[in-house]
Amino acid sequence: MADLQSKPLIELNLDTREITITNNIKYIDIDKNIANIFLQIYREDSTGLKAYLTKEELDSFVGKMFLIKPVTNDFTEITGVTTEEFKSDNGGGVMRFIIPTKCTNRNGIVKCEIHINKNNELLASDRFVYNVKQSLVTQFNDSLLEDSDFPILQQLILETQKASNIDDDNRSKITTY
Repeated sequence: MADLQSKPLIELNLDTREITITNNIKYIDIDKNIANIFLQIYREDSTGLKAYLTKEELDSFVGKMFLIKPVTNDFTEITGVTTEEFKSDNGGGVMRFIIPTKCTNRNGIVKCEIHINKNNELLASDRFVYNVKQSLVTQFNDSLLEDSDFPILQQLILETQKASNIDDDNRSKITTY
């Protein structure tokens, strides 16, 4: 599953500095090492056709993506890497943003902001969201244990147990959390 059916693509028009998100971005909470967002930068030629920048031209740009995780509001900063792996018919290069597992392991809407700079000048920025849905395969997996919030969750369970006078002796065998 190294290749998703739909590749989330962001386009930046250098002439207007407008950023366009070309499709809805969705992941499943078990997606690991395949959650990527791609950026292509283009100029319009005299006929109005898009002329995409090559990988070499993209190397002079710096792309940063800032993400806020649902519920916990954990903040993550990702720097884009230029590549030709998503090379399409247009021959342009792309900037790839690799979304870490900690940003796909919790269901909900992830808020994102992208900044594109050249020569320390902000050329464009925009906000968007992507949705993380729960997998049908599993309802509880190791992704929760990898979550940086897991110790807080454990502490809240202990506090709730103490407040409700629930301990190992008083808990029934059918109690679930």
